Formats: sequence, C-alpha cells, structure tokens
Amino acid sequence: MQAALRKAGAEQRSESDWSCPLKDNHTNDDQSASLTVRYGDKEPSKVILACAKCGGADEFLPVLGLEPRDLVDRPKDEVRRYVYCDEAGVPLFRVVKLPGTNGKSRTYQERADGHGGWFGGAGAMQGVRRPLYRLDEVLEAVGEGRTIHITEGESDADALNGWFIKHRVNAWATCHPGGAGKWRPEHTATLAGAARVVVWADRDAPGYACAHQRLAAVLAAGLRAEARVPIEGKDVRDHLAAGHAPHEGKRVKKKALAQLAGAGAEPAGAAEDEQDDGALLREIDRLRTHRDALRILRAEEAAVGFEPLPRQTLKEALANRPEEPAELIERLHRRGYNTTITAQYKTGKTTLGGNLLRSLADGTPFLGRFSVQPPVGRIGLLNYELTDSDMLGWLDDQGIESADRIAILNLRGKPFSLAHEQGREELVAWCQEMAVEVLFLDPHRRAFAGFGEENSNDHVNLFAAALDEVKARAGVPDLFLFVHTGRDNGTPGAERARGATALDDWADQRWVLTKGQNGVRFFHSTSGRMPDVEEFALNYDPATRHLTAGTGNRSNQKHEQFRKGVLAALDAAGSDGANTAKLEAVLDSRKGELAKVLGDMHGRGEVAMELGPRNEKRYWLPEHAPENQR
Repeated sequence: MQAALRKAGAEQRSESDWSCPLKDNHTNDDQSASLTVRYGDKEPSKVILACAKCGGADEFLPVLGLEPRDLVDRPKDEVRRYVYCDEAGVPLFRVVKLPGTNGKSRTYQERADGHGGWFGGAGAMQGVRRPLYRLDEVLEAVGEGRTIHITEGESDADALNGWFIKHRVNAWATCHPGGAGKWRPEHTATLAGAARVVVWADRDAPGYACAHQRLAAVLAAGLRAEARVPIEGKDVRDHLAAGHAPHEGKRVKKKALAQLAGAGAEPAGAAEDEQDDGALLREIDRLRTHRDALRILRAEEAAVGFEPLPRQTLKEALANRPEEPAELIERLHRRGYNTTITAQYKTGKTTLGGNLLRSLADGTPFLGRFSVQPPVGRIGLLNYELTDSDMLGWLDDQGIESADRIAILNLRGKPFSLAHEQGREELVAWCQEMAVEVLFLDPHRRAFAGFGEENSNDHVNLFAAALDEVKARAGVPDLFLFVHTGRDNGTPGAERARGATALDDWADQRWVLTKGQNGVRFFHSTSGRMPDVEEFALNYDPATRHLTAGTGNRSNQKHEQFRKGVLAALDAAGSDGANTAKLEAVLDSRKGELAKVLGDMHGRGEVAMELGPRNEKRYWLPEHAPENQR
C-alpha cells in the first residue's frame, strides 16, 4: 500500500499521515497531510484509508491501481499471482502459485494477451521475454544508484520491499522468473549502475546453487556484490518474520556457496573467513602484482593523452587574448558555460526546461524577456526522468516550430552510465553524429549514477570532470544540468543543489527555480560569472505550458502578505490598537520580522503609531486611533 501511494505522488509525513494523492481536491498541494493510512486498528489485517476531503478507500483504489482485496492480508491458502512487466510497466506474463500439500505450492505461468487477459497451456510462454520481477521499479532504483537485493522468489522480494519501505531504506528487491538455475544474461545487464547487489540464498542445496550462479554472474560483470543467507528459517521471508533486519543476514563467499550446493550443508559461519599464513602471503603477492600492473597501465594511458604544457608570459597571453564569448542567452548564459538549473521539489523544472528548449530551437526570447542567439547545431536532450510518452507530450505542448533542431535520448531505465568509458564514448559519438551543440541533462541525480556518493566532493568532481571531458571530445560548447535542491529548501535566496558543494562550485552560472505562496514560481540567476539577475515571478499559461517573466519576488510577496495581515489585525483590535509583540503573535511571524513592514505602512499613512513607555510602539488603523494620532 505504501509503495502504491508513493507511486501516485503521496508523501509520508508521519507513521499514519500522508499527503493526499488527489491534489486537485486541495488548495495547497495538501501540505497539511490530510490522508490517514492505518493498519489493523479497527479491523485486523486490513488497511484503512481516509481523507477528510476526498473520502475513503472507494475513491483512492482506482487512483492507486488497486482492488478492495488488496486492502486485506491474503490467507495462506489463497492463490497468489505475480505479474512480470517490461520497462514501461506493460504486463508480459504472470506466475500463478496454487496452494498445495505439505506446504509446497504448485506453480504455472500465463502469458498476457495484450487486452487485460491471460492464457496458458502448452507453448503459451514460447518467445515471451522473461525479465526481472517488477522491472520498471528495479530500473528506477538502479538509475538512482540504489542497492539491489536478489531473492529466489517473488514473495521474498515483496517481503524485502515492504521492509525497505517501512524503514525508509534506500534499496529495492527483485527476483528472476522460473526459480533456481534460471538466471539469464539479461538479468545481469539490468543491474548495471546499481550501487551494490546482494544475493540471497535459500538454505538448501538448490538455493545455494542458484545463489552461486547469480553471484558469479554479477561479479563477472564487474558489479559490487555479496551473498547472504538467513540466520533463521529457510528463506529471507522467514528471516524477516523472525524479527531480523536484511543487513543481519550471514555473509557467504562464492566458493562456500559452491561447496554448500554440493554438500547440502549449512554455512560454517565465521570459520570460513579464517585463512592460513600461506593463503595470506599468496593474497599479498596478488595485490602487489595488481598494484604494479595498475601503475604501468596508468603510465601508458597518460602517455597517450599527454600534451606539452604551453610556455608563455602574461604579456604574450594578453596579446593573443581571445574575444569574450557571445551570450547564448542574454544575461543568463555565455557560450562555453556549464549552467545548473537548481529547482525545489515540484516547482516546474520540466516545464522550464521545455521553455528553454523552445527558445533555443526557435530563437524566441527566453521567458519572453531574454534574447537568444540560437546555436548552429542541435540541442541534445538526455532525459533520465520521464517516460517516452510523457516527455514527448510535454514537448509537443510547447509548440516548438523547429523540432528537427532538437535531438532526444530517453535514458530512463536504460543501462547507460557516464561513469564508464564506454558510456562516455557512446555519448561523444551520439553528439557528433547528431550535430549537437548544446547539451541538456535532466536530472543530475540519475545522470550521476555510478560515480559514488552525491555528498562526496571527490565523487562529484569526478562526475563534473566526465561532463567536461564529453563536451571537449564532442565539440559541445554549452551544457545545462537540471538539479534538485532536496526537500529542505533552505533560506530564500540561498538555495543550493542537493549533495556536495562541489557541484555549485563547478557551475559557471546557477539558475534557481523556487515556489512561493499560493504556488507562484520564481526565477533568479546567481553565484555565477555573469552579473546576478534578481528574482522575479513567472507567469504560467496552462494551455501552452509557456512561461513568461513577471514582476515581484518572494520578499515582496511576503511583505504584502504581512501588510494585509496587519490591516486585518488592527481592524479587529479597534480602538485598543496593538503593539508589535501582539501583531507578531497574531501573524505568527518571527521577532523583528514585521519592523520594516510596519515602518513602511506608517510612512505611507496606512497605520497610526504612538510611542508608549520604554519606547513601546502601539499601532491603530487611522480611523480608530486616538485624536492626537490621527
């Protein structure tokens, strides 16, 4: 249920309080978290859904793609069905497990007929692709650089995912169809880019053999991987049911798995990690050889890419000083720059990107205000976030006249990583063949997958260096990188990209997209090599998705909000008036926050003011003020 709510856009605010996914029914994106989700408090083994404004489960189940039976725990003798889908979530086939005798289920597979139905029997599965379970969610997790757990069955994967969601662990679980021994090369390729792979073994000979096959495959592909066995019970579901966390599983080496598969024995535990002195010396010799080989290889690679350092004085450099690059976008981006577009959560980052693409392709002023010098070549869009259908729909709504001047790549769920040399070479070739001159990457976090920790300056610097390398090798002067601020938006005017500070330091120019009161969006350009562009409001036309520059900023908006609040509070106070402390309490403002507002209002004659004992200021509306203050 929690997974379905998150997929529908709801956010968990506490153990049982969520934001409502039916946001159209709420005026403020449901910041008050009016959806209640509870389990078993009124009816055992049943989930209760209720929103004060939208209703109960009947209203939510269609939005979540669920049925009433999904609200209730399945009895152990119920038929279980597990659907396998492609990257876009389209069903391919399903595994049906019937209750059997002695606790063993009977299993068969049915093929999707493409019309919402299923058919089985002899030959039904011939030619059907057999990807990993919950493939679309696995690809999303891999794209975000999360840890992937591989189990032997669907119920084990579902149990792990339930644990991860409940405990907010950044990991995801899956399995392969067909049971033990049916791991395929396609399954290994799907995991490219994962932070780590954890292979779970069932505690029997076939389980050890299957885990050994999976572990060997992912290790051979160069992925970080390890194997674990439950410390209680036969499988990971029993392990979790006994109250153990996933990280408490017993680690087992690949060689030990092979031995266990042959002997059908239990893991020997810590004893298997013990090494005699001879094995230790052999490992030291191997590591030394590896170190020497790396040193030789790096020297060879450095020789290939070596360029002599220039010999010149400042006087000579100034005499040959190149002309200052032209502005691709007036006051916002100079040719050759790397610009980050840092956006708060759900502020319209994709819409701003569509407007920027339209301006660069058609040569129209960006946001109706900033003139554009269209590039000679194409604009290349690397989309890691939207589905093909959503991406094309959003761009089609923009009404781009010169659509042939935009080259697009949808990399959502694709095993593509800029952290690997092969990935960078492919992107360079794509940019050259498509004549790309301006490159968009959206969003940064998924493009960053494979480089390491986003909070590490060293890892972020590697990512930034890879982008600069691609630009130089492909002959692409300009780059725009779309970045989130994270959910903690920070102080207005001081927003920064999520993760390490190195990303903001690397950018030549920083654009910031924020959201103020009543959903109004604001834009400003700051902390770059060009003069700052002060914050202004954005006007949005929902019919065309076009944005235009407006007036005012968040400070003005807050000032006006306080002004209206002061007038209302003083009107209610009547002839008694109110001092500053009372107004601050009524308007829930911080100490000192109203001083400038009240000073401006007094200067304009909107309020009357009198100094009392100890210079305390008391305010009235002019019509309610004492005679000597009118």
